[in-house]
Amino acid sequence: MLNKRILTLIKREVKAKMMTKGFIISIILVPILFIALMSLPTLLMSYEREGLVKMEIISDSEEITSGLERVFVDDNYISDTTLSFSFQTMSRESFEMHIKETKQKILDEKLTAVIFIPSAALQNKVVEYYSLTPNTILKESNLRSMINKVLTGLYLDEKNLTEEEVMFVQSYVGIKGFLVSKEEEVSEAGYGNTILSYVFSLMLYIGLLMMGQFLLQSVIEEKSSRIVEVILSSVTSTELMTAKIIGYAFTGLVQMFIWTLPLILLASSTLFALPPEIMVSINISQIFYFLLNFLFGLLIFMGLFAAVGATCDNPQDAQSAIWPVMILIIIPFFISMALMKDPLNPIAQVASLLPFASVIVMPARLAIIDVPVWQIILSIAVNIATLLLIFPLAGKIYKIGILRTGKKASFKEMLKWIRVK
Repeated sequence: MLNKRILTLIKREVKAKMMTKGFIISIILVPILFIALMSLPTLLMSYEREGLVKMEIISDSEEITSGLERVFVDDNYISDTTLSFSFQTMSRESFEMHIKETKQKILDEKLTAVIFIPSAALQNKVVEYYSLTPNTILKESNLRSMINKVLTGLYLDEKNLTEEEVMFVQSYVGIKGFLVSKEEEVSEAGYGNTILSYVFSLMLYIGLLMMGQFLLQSVIEEKSSRIVEVILSSVTSTELMTAKIIGYAFTGLVQMFIWTLPLILLASSTLFALPPEIMVSINISQIFYFLLNFLFGLLIFMGLFAAVGATCDNPQDAQSAIWPVMILIIIPFFISMALMKDPLNPIAQVASLLPFASVIVMPARLAIIDVPVWQIILSIAVNIATLLLIFPLAGKIYKIGILRTGKKASFKEMLKWIRVK
């Protein structure tokens, strides 16, 4: 039960954490970090394209060479100032001599790659790519489609097709996705909810680790400075630990609520219209579940962080001791990432119903697909059961460890403390 002493300690913990510049700064900086982490892969990909990429495209067929020049010019690919292409026609024997002469240029990075397109490619579509990085993404994306367009066009020319028919054959298939759910109406689906799943997973991952580290540091500081001995003269260790966990959980929940305000506005208002490609399907009940799930996660993991902090006298010992707890957060995060490739991933389905993992995986699943109600209820029950199990165990470790000094407690010692009645 929450008595007056615990409520006083909770107020102390909340005030000590929320009334600081660090808390306010984290509210602003963490969303910026979210955006940066989501944008970083794209930025890195674009950075790789900076600087001059010089390539030689060679064929033993004049027809293929002229076709490539025409397509590259028509598609404005050759006008890119960061790309330089030269087109040549030579026999296979001449090319083999040429590649020997050009080898040093490639090694010196004066030439990015040499591409040889034999006339046999009109039948088997096999192209040779000579480079320091033969598996570069540049080869896999743009060049492959450009060369394929030329080879397909030349092949179809022999079939006496019209220009419109050739263009149709060369065009890619456009796939328009429609979400089939329990809702009566079948609606067009974009990539918005896949992005939302990633955002949910990242917010939970960062939120749990960040608040856990704050609590861990607080426990160690109070223990090393012996402030905890003064506090324990007025309250019990259970009351102190309970107040710390609830105080930090409340702080983390407020912080997460602020971060989710844009999603709440998006779910409760029709004023924000997104493009169909990134349309997000979300409602208030999903956000409520997300926050409730995060609260369970905070209470569970704060108990573990507090227990570990009580067994350590300094941050160095704590960083090695906390890894088992961090693994319980990191692994579910990577499982939730797999949902973006396959929302029906059986591993993710099972993980969303397991202790610790359900805290991160279930909200990610819920953002992408319709999860049966019984699974949602079961995940909540699992979280409550985990909390009821972890809290007393963490309390026993905290009670003995917080007043113990000297070397870091081993796993065997902590098991002995748990067995103490």
